Amino acid sequence: MPKPDSSTKVRVDGHEVVTYSYGDANPEVLFLLNGGPGLACDYLREPLLRMVGEGYRVVTYDQLGTGKSDRPEDPALWTIQRYVEEVEAVRKALGLGRVHLLGHSWGGTLALEYGARRPVELAGLILASPLISTKSWIADARDKTRVGFSP
Repeated sequence: MPKPDSSTKVRVDGHEVVTYSYGDANPEVLFLLNGGPGLACDYLREPLLRMVGEGYRVVTYDQLGTGKSDRPEDPALWTIQRYVEEVEAVRKALGLGRVHLLGHSWGGTLALEYGARRPVELAGLILASPLISTKSWIADARDKTRVGFSP
């Protein structure tokens, strides 16, 4: 894995999250929100580093409780609202300005919430297999008639 051009610790609600940035000299920002919750950002970051060669600064971070970020055990921290505030805190701390926000799975949930609350900060919104409705996802997972289901 290539080393980031920069890596910063950002304080959010008394805890630190670790950020990674590649292509810092590029003007456009592709800001990645990975799935989980509970996964480090590596799996999403790696395949998208090719975007540096296309003129994008690729930025991501280990969300609170994952990767190299702090791992508090307070269940009150695990809310969508707090995670959306975390996204904004990272964006502001890194001085990213308007971003192309890409959210995968759980990160798609955060990206949708962030975009609904802060549309001015977005140059674009990209959703990859977003988790839009937990209730629907659970129903689909329990549906034994779905193609590909095997007992």
